[in-house]
Amino acid sequence: MKQSNGGRWFLYLSIACFVASLFLDAFCQGANTCRSGWECLLIGWMGGVSWFANPMWFISLLLYRKPLLGLLFALAGLGLALLFLIPREIILDEAGHTSRVAQYLAGYWCWTGAMFTLTVSRFLLWWHRKQREKPHSMPNGS
Repeated sequence: MKQSNGGRWFLYLSIACFVASLFLDAFCQGANTCRSGWECLLIGWMGGVSWFANPMWFISLLLYRKPLLGLLFALAGLGLALLFLIPREIILDEAGHTSRVAQYLAGYWCWTGAMFTLTVSRFLLWWHRKQREKPHSMPNGS
């Protein structure tokens, strides 16, 4: 079944935001310690649960034929991405030193935007298919 144009554009925007987030700094832990999107993607799983938004995003991309399940994975990814906003300490270096996030940068917002726009895309796909499956009432000719 063909995806609605709006859903397709949100899907493309989500992919573009995700790729852009990899090349931007995501956050800073102090004056001189900023983390890039690539760094967050590669080693972020050691720092907390928010990293798991990435597999949720990829799984949602793959669930084209199951729009409701894809929407649920996209929503889970968005929720996990937003959990990173909760103030807490994260690992600063290999020695295990921790520090609070001092500033959220463009990479984080692009990454979160990718989660949001994929959620919108999957919602539109689900809605579009739901509307197509609805039985249409026939006008009464009497």
